[in-house]
Amino acid sequence: MMVVGVLALAGCRVMARDVPASAAQGIVARWFPEHRRDFVFEQIPADPDGDVFEIESRAGRIVVRGNDGVSMASGLNWYLKYFGQVNITWSASRTKLPRALPAVPNKIRQVSPYKYRYIFNYCTFSYSLAWMDWPQWERLIDWMALHGINMPLSITGQEAVWREVYRKLGLDDREIGEFFTGAAFLPFGWMGCIDGWGGPLPESWYAQRVALQQKILERERSLGMTPLLQGFTGHVPQSITRLYPDARLHPITWNSFEPTYFLDPHDPRFEKIGAMFIEEQTRLFGTNHLYASDTFIEMKPDTDDPQFLTDFSKAIYHAMTAADPEAIWVMQDWFFAFDEVFNLNYWQPAQTKALLASVPQGKLLMLEMGSYWASKGAFYGQPWIYTYIQNFGGVVSLHGSVEYQAQTIFNVLKHPDRGNLIGLGMTDEGFDYNPLVMDFRTDAMWRAERPDVDRWIADYLLRRYGRKDAAIDNAWKILRKTAHSAWRYDSVVCTLLAGGNGGGPGYDSVEFARSLDLYLQAAGRLGKTDTYRFDLLNIERQVLGNLADKYYRQVKEAIASGDVDALDAAGGRMLALIDDMDRLTGTRRDFMFGPWLEDAQSWGKTTAEKRYYAWNAKNLITLWGPPQTGIYQYAHRQWSGLLKNYYRPRWEKYLAAQRNAVLAGHPLDEKAFAKELREWEDEWGRRDGTFPTRATGDTVRIARELWAKYRPDIFDGSETK
Repeated sequence: MMVVGVLALAGCRVMARDVPASAAQGIVARWFPEHRRDFVFEQIPADPDGDVFEIESRAGRIVVRGNDGVSMASGLNWYLKYFGQVNITWSASRTKLPRALPAVPNKIRQVSPYKYRYIFNYCTFSYSLAWMDWPQWERLIDWMALHGINMPLSITGQEAVWREVYRKLGLDDREIGEFFTGAAFLPFGWMGCIDGWGGPLPESWYAQRVALQQKILERERSLGMTPLLQGFTGHVPQSITRLYPDARLHPITWNSFEPTYFLDPHDPRFEKIGAMFIEEQTRLFGTNHLYASDTFIEMKPDTDDPQFLTDFSKAIYHAMTAADPEAIWVMQDWFFAFDEVFNLNYWQPAQTKALLASVPQGKLLMLEMGSYWASKGAFYGQPWIYTYIQNFGGVVSLHGSVEYQAQTIFNVLKHPDRGNLIGLGMTDEGFDYNPLVMDFRTDAMWRAERPDVDRWIADYLLRRYGRKDAAIDNAWKILRKTAHSAWRYDSVVCTLLAGGNGGGPGYDSVEFARSLDLYLQAAGRLGKTDTYRFDLLNIERQVLGNLADKYYRQVKEAIASGDVDALDAAGGRMLALIDDMDRLTGTRRDFMFGPWLEDAQSWGKTTAEKRYYAWNAKNLITLWGPPQTGIYQYAHRQWSGLLKNYYRPRWEKYLAAQRNAVLAGHPLDEKAFAKELREWEDEWGRRDGTFPTRATGDTVRIARELWAKYRPDIFDGSETK
């Protein structure tokens, strides 16, 4: 697609025909430099039905053809997976190829049934992407291309655009700084959920993020991706009334935060501000004519008048087209899910149709995130992308069913009432710890027919570990009917006083633990394979996290009986377990807090800035806001460093408070204790301190030691679920 607009210092650019092949070749050079001459990339026209790739052998080399860089990269990955037994994931990857590449006996041709293959959620830009630098982004964009992604949400650097717009309108930098959130929370400002929390941003932040976004977009576009940029939602600073005293603002409240304000759609400045934003954004970042705008993401408008919603929808769209006549509005439908989960009953047919049908057909693209498309009239003819949220908050958890993915994806694709379905995507809030699920969903982006799930998983395990192993095969029979048949379960280790109750994971946790027995049996054969070590740690981490619920029940039983000795013993088991989970997760950077903190601090130019970013990084994954926050511990992480230095002290305080209450002969005042604990957590987030950034210890050895220690407690005959 032609890129319209002027990139800063770059001028107007039209993609040359050889750019996609060169971009795809660059992926080979970065991931498989020793094989860079073994792959040839050629551009072919798109298939009448959509994007296409072809793979065949020619004169001892592998020829990959595609209609753009993403199609070529997808063809490359198809070859790597099904011929080279390579497994490339966001975390551990197996990239060893044989010196002589396997030949392709017959030409392969795959056509995607989806025009758009989407990735990211606004929240991802907090929970995973907040601190990533260019080398990390470069690797992520490679991953996206290899897995067929051609429509990434790209909102890095929006704060620089908005600052320039509001300066031109007449707001001063103090007013603008009070409006913007902190660096870790920016997406929640763009969605209109919060103002100001975590800010103001350091001055050095703006230029750094603009430079990063320009690199991101240049690489994405060179591969033929169509980045989704930001649009105007109507969300404005309350201080705008200083400039326009007659401006009518609509307050909307999200969670426990102060209200944010949205400009009335009838205000003529609505279109003016929206157009100014698109123009400034295009000057800095160019455009592919797709603009994300999510006004009511987890908030209810202050009126249910369908005409108001019609007017609001038209105002957002007209603000886009005033600056870009080719604009397409892209909107997440999470507000439907939120409405149903919390029984708000706001989005009835009249309100839904008023919002969606008031935009010209084909000019509103919906991101379906909660399987509500059928109940919402398939979005009244508007095109839509079927997405799935595997991960919320970046929480570390082993879960997710490939069988469910296979059923839903291909049922929707074939459904006679699917309407204008044109895409498939992933809207995870955080990078996931379940590479199996993500690999299947991206694989499905290139399939029109449902694969045999048993065969697909067998192929996955072969490329995951490089060989077939009977113990692993048997372990996966267990995993598929336990953790990989269920939704996420959060251990009470992290969720104490935040919803954790020791109620069990919804599957047989003892049977699940037997998969760890089998994985450890394969250690002698697979123990040096990085993907195996990642999966072994992840399984044992989940097993131990589930065991914590048993210890918590013992704590509560001791409290109920008034037995201080039993309470001390049960509490001691819990604290020792947390220490051991910290030790296990400390054997891999994927499960460590130190790298997250180090990445955050790397954006700081001064000691004060580094402290500011560190506080943002800590607050996001602990309190999430001020001490009275309503989304307490939403983004908790089972990470080494955090387990020992944050979650363990919380448990120590809880156990000490309960012990004192038992000795005093009265129940713990949990409300008062929770207030005291949150104040401590707020103070903890503001402390200086360093955390390890290098993994220590051998994953397999420590996993064996801990399993020998805890296995008797799991298989003692008293636990069934």
